[in-house]
Amino acid sequence: EVRGFVNTIFGCNEHCTYCVVPATRGMEQSRPMEFILQEIQDLISKGYKEVTLLGQNIDAYGRDMTPRRSFAQLLEYLNANISTEKFRIRYTTSHPRYMSHKAIDAIADLESVCECFHVPFQAGDNEVLKRMRRGYTFESYMKIIDRIRTKSPDAGIFADVIVGFPGETEEQFQRTLDLMEAVKFDNLNSFVYSPRPNTEAALWEDEQVPEDVKKERLQRVQDLAAKHGLERSERYLDKIVEVLVEDSNP
Repeated sequence: EVRGFVNTIFGCNEHCTYCVVPATRGMEQSRPMEFILQEIQDLISKGYKEVTLLGQNIDAYGRDMTPRRSFAQLLEYLNANISTEKFRIRYTTSHPRYMSHKAIDAIADLESVCECFHVPFQAGDNEVLKRMRRGYTFESYMKIIDRIRTKSPDAGIFADVIVGFPGETEEQFQRTLDLMEAVKFDNLNSFVYSPRPNTEAALWEDEQVPEDVKKERLQRVQDLAAKHGLERSERYLDKIVEVLVEDSNP
Protein backbone atom coordinates (compact mmCIF):
# COMPACT_ATOMS: atom_id res chain seq x y z
CA GLU A 1 0.00 0.00 0.00
CA VAL A 2 1.28 3.46 -0.90
CA ARG A 3 -1.88 5.57 -0.46
CA GLY A 4 -3.66 6.05 2.86
CA PHE A 5 -6.66 7.93 4.24
CA VAL A 6 -6.84 10.00 7.43
CA ASN A 7 -9.96 11.55 8.98
CA THR A 8 -9.68 15.22 9.89
CA ILE A 9 -13.26 16.06 10.86
CA PHE A 10 -16.31 13.90 11.56
CA GLY A 11 -19.94 14.81 11.01
CA CYS A 12 -21.52 17.77 9.24
CA ASN A 13 -23.48 20.83 10.38
CA GLU A 14 -24.99 21.50 6.97
CA HIS A 15 -28.50 20.33 6.20
CA CYS A 16 -28.65 19.90 2.44
CA THR A 17 -32.17 18.76 1.64
CA TYR A 18 -31.01 15.58 -0.15
CA CYS A 19 -28.32 14.45 2.31
CA VAL A 20 -28.63 12.00 5.21
CA VAL A 21 -25.14 12.60 6.66
CA PRO A 22 -26.08 15.06 9.46
CA ALA A 23 -28.68 12.59 10.73
CA THR A 24 -26.31 9.60 10.66
CA ARG A 25 -22.93 11.09 11.59
CA GLY A 26 -23.85 13.93 13.90
CA MET A 27 -22.38 17.38 14.39
CA GLU A 28 -18.94 18.43 13.21
CA GLN A 29 -16.05 17.34 15.39
CA SER A 30 -12.51 18.26 14.33
CA ARG A 31 -9.54 16.13 15.30
CA PRO A 32 -6.49 17.83 16.85
CA MET A 33 -3.75 18.63 14.35
CA GLU A 34 -1.24 16.68 16.43
CA PHE A 35 -3.34 13.49 16.21
CA ILE A 36 -3.67 13.85 12.44
CA LEU A 37 0.08 14.38 12.07
CA GLN A 38 0.87 11.34 14.21
CA GLU A 39 -1.41 9.13 12.14
CA ILE A 40 0.28 10.33 8.96
CA GLN A 41 3.73 9.74 10.46
CA ASP A 42 2.66 6.19 11.31
CA LEU A 43 1.65 5.63 7.69
CA ILE A 44 4.96 7.04 6.48
CA SER A 45 6.82 4.60 8.74
CA LYS A 46 4.96 1.78 6.94
CA GLY A 47 6.04 3.01 3.52
CA TYR A 48 3.05 5.09 2.47
CA LYS A 49 3.79 7.87 -0.04
CA GLU A 50 0.48 9.72 -0.15
CA VAL A 51 -2.44 10.46 2.15
CA THR A 52 -5.92 11.79 1.47
CA LEU A 53 -7.37 13.94 4.25
CA LEU A 54 -11.04 13.12 4.76
CA GLY A 55 -13.95 15.31 5.83
CA GLN A 56 -17.57 15.54 4.75
CA ASN A 57 -17.07 19.31 4.80
CA ILE A 58 -13.32 19.68 5.22
CA ASP A 59 -13.47 23.48 4.91
CA ALA A 60 -15.26 23.45 8.27
CA TYR A 61 -12.17 21.99 9.94
CA GLY A 62 -11.33 23.76 13.19
CA ARG A 63 -14.34 26.02 13.49
CA ASP A 64 -15.53 23.94 16.45
CA MET A 65 -12.16 24.29 18.22
CA THR A 66 -10.95 26.73 20.86
CA PRO A 67 -8.95 28.56 19.70
CA ARG A 68 -10.57 28.39 16.30
CA ARG A 69 -8.47 26.86 13.53
CA SER A 70 -8.87 26.44 9.78
CA PHE A 71 -8.26 23.91 7.04
CA ALA A 72 -5.54 26.15 5.60
CA GLN A 73 -3.77 26.14 8.98
CA LEU A 74 -3.99 22.34 9.09
CA LEU A 75 -2.36 22.07 5.68
CA GLU A 76 0.38 24.50 6.67
CA TYR A 77 1.02 22.58 9.90
CA LEU A 78 1.27 19.22 8.13
CA ASN A 79 3.46 20.60 5.37
CA ALA A 80 5.86 22.04 7.94
CA ASN A 81 6.05 18.95 10.15
CA ILE A 82 5.94 15.89 7.91
CA SER A 83 9.38 14.35 8.28
CA THR A 84 9.99 13.03 4.79
CA GLU A 85 10.54 14.36 1.30
CA LYS A 86 8.26 13.70 -1.66
CA PHE A 87 5.24 12.82 0.48
CA ARG A 88 1.96 13.88 -1.08
CA ILE A 89 -1.21 15.22 0.55
CA ARG A 90 -4.65 15.28 -1.05
CA TYR A 91 -8.05 16.01 0.46
CA THR A 92 -11.79 15.53 0.05
CA THR A 93 -14.36 17.18 0.24
CA SER A 94 -14.65 20.97 -0.02
CA HIS A 95 -17.89 22.93 0.28
CA PRO A 96 -18.13 25.92 -2.10
CA ARG A 97 -19.95 27.92 0.56
CA TYR A 98 -16.93 27.82 2.86
CA MET A 99 -13.88 27.35 0.62
CA SER A 100 -11.57 30.24 1.51
CA HIS A 101 -8.87 32.10 -0.38
CA LYS A 102 -6.41 30.93 2.26
CA ALA A 103 -7.27 27.29 1.61
CA ILE A 104 -6.91 27.77 -2.15
CA ASP A 105 -3.57 29.51 -1.65
CA ALA A 106 -2.31 26.75 0.65
CA ILE A 107 -3.23 24.00 -1.81
CA ALA A 108 -1.58 25.93 -4.62
CA ASP A 109 1.60 26.89 -2.76
CA LEU A 110 2.53 24.19 -0.23
CA GLU A 111 5.14 21.72 -1.43
CA SER A 112 3.57 18.57 0.02
CA VAL A 113 0.02 19.35 -1.10
CA CYS A 114 -1.07 18.20 -4.55
CA GLU A 115 -2.47 20.98 -6.74
CA CYS A 116 -5.76 19.17 -6.95
CA PHE A 117 -9.06 20.77 -5.94
CA HIS A 118 -12.22 18.79 -5.16
CA VAL A 119 -15.09 21.27 -5.29
CA PRO A 120 -18.54 19.65 -5.67
CA PHE A 121 -21.11 21.92 -7.33
CA GLN A 122 -24.07 19.45 -7.35
CA ALA A 123 -26.15 21.57 -9.76
CA GLY A 124 -25.73 24.57 -12.03
CA ASP A 125 -29.08 26.27 -11.61
CA ASN A 126 -29.44 28.80 -8.79
CA GLU A 127 -33.02 27.83 -7.92
CA VAL A 128 -32.08 24.15 -7.70
CA LEU A 129 -29.10 25.03 -5.52
CA LYS A 130 -31.38 27.07 -3.27
CA ARG A 131 -33.81 24.15 -2.90
CA MET A 132 -30.85 21.88 -2.15
CA ARG A 133 -29.87 24.42 0.53
CA ARG A 134 -26.31 24.60 -0.72
CA GLY A 135 -25.72 28.25 0.10
CA TYR A 136 -23.98 29.38 -3.10
CA THR A 137 -24.82 30.24 -6.71
CA PHE A 138 -23.50 29.52 -10.20
CA GLU A 139 -21.79 32.90 -10.09
CA SER A 140 -20.15 32.49 -6.66
CA TYR A 141 -18.96 28.99 -7.62
CA MET A 142 -17.28 30.38 -10.72
CA LYS A 143 -15.47 32.95 -8.58
CA ILE A 144 -13.87 30.03 -6.71
CA ILE A 145 -12.83 28.46 -10.01
CA ASP A 146 -11.40 31.77 -11.20
CA ARG A 147 -9.35 32.05 -8.00
CA ILE A 148 -8.01 28.52 -8.47
CA ARG A 149 -7.12 29.13 -12.11
CA THR A 150 -5.36 32.37 -11.17
CA LYS A 151 -3.32 30.83 -8.33
CA SER A 152 -2.65 27.48 -9.99
CA PRO A 153 -3.35 27.53 -13.74
CA ASP A 154 -2.47 23.86 -14.27
CA ALA A 155 -4.25 22.47 -11.19
CA GLY A 156 -6.64 19.57 -11.46
CA ILE A 157 -10.24 20.39 -10.59
CA PHE A 158 -12.67 17.64 -9.63
CA ALA A 159 -16.33 17.83 -8.66
CA ASP A 160 -19.58 16.01 -7.88
CA VAL A 161 -22.96 16.60 -9.50
CA ILE A 162 -26.51 15.33 -8.95
CA VAL A 163 -29.01 15.13 -11.81
CA GLY A 164 -32.78 14.79 -11.51
CA PHE A 165 -33.20 16.62 -8.21
CA PRO A 166 -36.94 16.98 -7.42
CA GLY A 167 -38.51 19.65 -9.60
CA GLU A 168 -35.47 20.04 -11.88
CA THR A 169 -36.63 21.18 -15.33
CA GLU A 170 -34.80 20.67 -18.62
CA GLU A 171 -33.89 24.35 -18.63
CA GLN A 172 -32.46 24.08 -15.11
CA PHE A 173 -30.54 20.94 -16.06
CA GLN A 174 -29.03 22.86 -18.98
CA ARG A 175 -27.41 25.21 -16.46
CA THR A 176 -25.51 22.20 -15.09
CA LEU A 177 -24.14 21.57 -18.59
CA ASP A 178 -23.34 25.28 -18.90
CA LEU A 179 -21.29 25.15 -15.70
CA MET A 180 -19.45 22.06 -16.91
CA GLU A 181 -18.58 23.85 -20.15
CA ALA A 182 -17.36 26.88 -18.22
CA VAL A 183 -15.03 24.85 -15.98
CA LYS A 184 -14.07 21.70 -17.95
CA PHE A 185 -13.39 19.42 -14.97
CA ASP A 186 -10.52 16.96 -14.96
CA ASN A 187 -12.88 14.41 -13.45
CA LEU A 188 -16.53 14.51 -12.44
CA ASN A 189 -18.40 12.17 -10.12
CA SER A 190 -22.00 12.11 -11.35
CA PHE A 191 -25.04 10.73 -9.58
CA VAL A 192 -28.76 10.31 -10.18
CA TYR A 193 -30.80 11.80 -7.35
CA SER A 194 -32.36 9.15 -5.14
CA PRO A 195 -34.56 9.85 -2.10
CA ARG A 196 -32.87 9.28 1.24
CA PRO A 197 -34.76 8.55 4.46
CA ASN A 198 -35.20 11.46 6.88
CA THR A 199 -34.37 14.08 4.24
CA GLU A 200 -36.61 16.92 3.11
CA ALA A 201 -36.33 16.31 -0.62
CA ALA A 202 -37.57 12.74 -0.21
CA LEU A 203 -40.92 14.16 0.96
CA TRP A 204 -41.48 16.14 -2.25
CA GLU A 205 -43.31 13.21 -3.84
CA ASP A 206 -45.18 15.26 -6.44
CA GLU A 207 -41.91 16.73 -7.78
CA GLN A 208 -39.84 13.57 -8.28
CA VAL A 209 -38.27 13.44 -11.75
CA PRO A 210 -39.11 10.26 -13.75
CA GLU A 211 -36.38 7.63 -13.74
CA ASP A 212 -36.00 7.60 -17.51
CA VAL A 213 -35.44 11.37 -17.54
CA LYS A 214 -32.85 11.11 -14.77
CA LYS A 215 -30.97 8.36 -16.59
CA GLU A 216 -30.98 10.33 -19.86
CA ARG A 217 -29.63 13.41 -18.12
CA LEU A 218 -26.96 11.37 -16.36
CA GLN A 219 -25.79 10.00 -19.70
CA ARG A 220 -25.51 13.52 -21.14
CA VAL A 221 -23.49 14.63 -18.13
CA GLN A 222 -21.19 11.62 -18.34
CA ASP A 223 -20.64 12.06 -22.08
CA LEU A 224 -19.70 15.71 -21.62
CA ALA A 225 -17.52 14.92 -18.61
CA ALA A 226 -15.63 12.28 -20.62
CA LYS A 227 -15.05 14.80 -23.42
CA HIS A 228 -13.69 17.38 -20.98
CA GLY A 229 -11.59 14.79 -19.15
CA LEU A 230 -9.90 13.80 -22.39
CA GLU A 231 -9.27 17.44 -23.30
CA ARG A 232 -7.69 18.05 -19.90
CA SER A 233 -5.57 14.89 -20.09
CA GLU A 234 -4.19 15.85 -23.50
CA ARG A 235 -2.27 18.73 -21.93
CA TYR A 236 0.20 16.12 -20.69
CA LEU A 237 1.10 14.91 -24.18
CA ASP A 238 4.86 15.15 -24.86
CA LYS A 239 5.57 16.09 -21.24
CA ILE A 240 7.70 14.29 -18.67
CA VAL A 241 6.19 14.40 -15.19
CA GLU A 242 6.78 12.73 -11.84
CA VAL A 243 4.16 10.13 -10.94
CA LEU A 244 3.35 7.87 -8.00
CA VAL A 245 3.26 4.19 -8.97
CA GLU A 246 0.43 2.65 -6.95
CA ASP A 247 0.51 -0.92 -8.22
CA SER A 248 1.62 -3.12 -11.09
CA ASN A 249 -0.80 -3.85 -13.91
CA PRO A 250 -0.60 -7.52 -14.87
